[in-house]
Amino acid sequence: MERFLFRKVELWVVGVILIFTLIGAVVFGIIVRNRALGHDRFGIVGEAAFAVASIPSTVRQWSRTDPMRAREGESRFAGLRGWQNGAQPLPGYLLLSRYDGDRRGHSVELVDLSDFSTEFTWALDAGTLFEGLTPGPGYGAGSKITTDRFRAIHPLPFPNGDLLIKDHSSPAVRVSACGERIWGNPRIFHHSSEFGPEGDIWIPAIKIPASVPWSGGDLTDDSIVRLTPQGEIKEEYSVSRLLLENGYEWLLSGMGGEKDSDPIHMNDIQPVMTEGTAWRRGDLLVSIRHRSAVFLFRPSTGKILWLKTGPWVFQHDIDIVGDGQVVIFDNAMNPKLMPVPEGRFNRVLHVDLGSNAVEAYQPEAFAAAEIRTVHEGLADQMPDGRILVEEENFGRIIVLNADGSVAAEYINGADDGMVYRLGWSRYMSQAEGDALRAALEAVSCDE
Repeated sequence: MERFLFRKVELWVVGVILIFTLIGAVVFGIIVRNRALGHDRFGIVGEAAFAVASIPSTVRQWSRTDPMRAREGESRFAGLRGWQNGAQPLPGYLLLSRYDGDRRGHSVELVDLSDFSTEFTWALDAGTLFEGLTPGPGYGAGSKITTDRFRAIHPLPFPNGDLLIKDHSSPAVRVSACGERIWGNPRIFHHSSEFGPEGDIWIPAIKIPASVPWSGGDLTDDSIVRLTPQGEIKEEYSVSRLLLENGYEWLLSGMGGEKDSDPIHMNDIQPVMTEGTAWRRGDLLVSIRHRSAVFLFRPSTGKILWLKTGPWVFQHDIDIVGDGQVVIFDNAMNPKLMPVPEGRFNRVLHVDLGSNAVEAYQPEAFAAAEIRTVHEGLADQMPDGRILVEEENFGRIIVLNADGSVAAEYINGADDGMVYRLGWSRYMSQAEGDALRAALEAVSCDE
């Protein structure tokens, strides 16, 4: 063995080996690239090469914390699960969107807040529901949507008990109460889902190719999409194009010299459902996180009627609470640029579109409850003055009374003692929840 290992080798042999190694590396790269682009020219050889090339990524995934666990929930709420002691009976329902750590899959539950009972569960088999549909870049090249790695972000219930589901970078699927796919739209959607006044769905999407030239790399161009209940795109508006055409070029490109492939990052579209002095029925309130901006858009004219940047920072979620009155969930921190300041908490801000006046809702209560999700998060104002907050990073939902005290708290824990991620839950009024519950009770899933 020693003679074999230390024997002399002619230089030309080394050169030939290096040449063949280089050729092999080039061929291997071609095969892997073909597979990564979604092609299947090399068949099983391509699959094997792609698997080998993915070994470092797989090892990294194994070494990291489970991505479906709450990002920081283990340190705050480890061992807790469900509704906590002292929860007060509340009006209405919660469409609870959560990753079930016991089942290793995402579930959506209709919860009656009067007694916190789960009245119906959609246990989603995402691997089957999204079969044949390709996810967006957020999933990684060549990836597929699987049940154990899918979150149903802001699921939207139809009157008959169906659900519209999607992840942050995925096609959209309408699923029946019995768990069957009714249709799937292959476009890449993300973030919020809301019905408009005509019964269509307003939903953010990625526009490929981008509608404006961009020297900072491939532009992630968000678009405002109107989707019919049958899954067809009825209208689409590029956000970058809207900013340019409405005189807000400075907002799109004048915020710094660094190249940014995702300068917009739209995360909420809130339709205006009734006429008012500040807007018209069918107008849209739109949140673009990476510019800390919110604007009022009128699809019928293509005009941005009102736009304000700050004082919110990296905000999520807009809700209408009156004519010209909105509340915004303010994350109040930008982790892309600076560490989260100590003692910084989320806020819910009340905004008057007419005067641009901004007032924080119960900031002392948010500090006392340490509501501080860095990413995602939302807030829904309840009819009786309470406010429901989803603190996504920690797997917690908390309801605050009008006086700032805690009315109820939910932790998305599992049998393993870990806390798992939420998926943008939705408060439903008593009438809305009763109607959905009645529709679900009438469903028969017998084969």
